[in-house]
Amino acid sequence: MSGPLNKRIEPMRGSAFRLVLYSVAYGALPLMAHPYRWPKTMKASTIVFASLLLATAICTGCASSKRGLAGKPTGTPLVQVSVFPPAYQGAARAVAQSLKQSGEKPGEFYAEVSSEDKALVFHLWHASAFERANQNVPGNPGGKCRDVWYDLVTGKVTQTLFWQ
Repeated sequence: MSGPLNKRIEPMRGSAFRLVLYSVAYGALPLMAHPYRWPKTMKASTIVFASLLLATAICTGCASSKRGLAGKPTGTPLVQVSVFPPAYQGAARAVAQSLKQSGEKPGEFYAEVSSEDKALVFHLWHASAFERANQNVPGNPGGKCRDVWYDLVTGKVTQTLFWQ
């Protein structure tokens, strides 16, 4: 032992951060002489980076695969028949007519169309599915979304199934 155990260690000078690793005092703990101070440019760049990271996280959380951003539908409005490919336009009219006959308003539906064997399947999203209260709700959030099968041979709607 080379000195007393309670020897006072003076603050270091000349560096913002130093540890007392080799001290004459036996058992001396490492000492931070001065708190570390970031240069002003580091503060600004860290704040900008953190802001960009937060904005990216928020935008990623807002994206929804089918319902679009901020409740905007991604399908084609069913009443805009001319937007569909020519082969689907007659089927879109028939699907809209079947909705009218069942008491629905075709203008409130958005469609995505897929084909199966000799039929077209209209996956219909109702406007209520895009309301803020129904965001991130699985299944059929408004209770009006459905699939409608249109038979290409007979030219008629053959089946309507509501989503579960």
